[in-house]
Amino acid sequence: MINSNKFILSCFICLLVISSSVFADNLTVHQIDVGLGICAVAKAENGVKLMIDTGRLGFVDSVVQYLFANNLTTIDYLVVSHAHRDHYGGAAGLVSNGITFLNVFDNGHVTNAVWVPSEAKTAYLNALGSRLHTITAGWSVALGPSTTAQCLYVNGKYASGTTFIISFVLCKAQII
Repeated sequence: MINSNKFILSCFICLLVISSSVFADNLTVHQIDVGLGICAVAKAENGVKLMIDTGRLGFVDSVVQYLFANNLTTIDYLVVSHAHRDHYGGAAGLVSNGITFLNVFDNGHVTNAVWVPSEAKTAYLNALGSRLHTITAGWSVALGPSTTAQCLYVNGKYASGTTFIISFVLCKAQII
């Protein structure tokens, strides 16, 4: 059975790769295998890197190895989608293994959700604390001269589906 999150992310990545080859900016997307969960890095031609999710703690070693092998050790923007360990669980382990996150955005669920164990909250906050910001609708970041990542929607309450929607705009062509 195909994991629906991975299928959607794979389709999204295919669209990004196809679109980035057509437009001015060169955007490379790395989808890293973290089993159940997601970890992807978009790297713009100018070197700006945006990571979506970190995968689970059990995949930290393979993610670190991949990031070092591809010179992705400093990530400008980490966006954590929601408070499930297969999406945020690797964050503290990545930091302790030499990965640097300059800015971190989440919807506040990791630190506020009652189902997140206190030791997981503590590890997450200790690793990312001063760089952690709450993502809001309208948040955007330029990844290149004509490539922008923008948050279109943030779910105010946790749902088992999407907790925010990030759109990539490549030379005025929008990919959601």
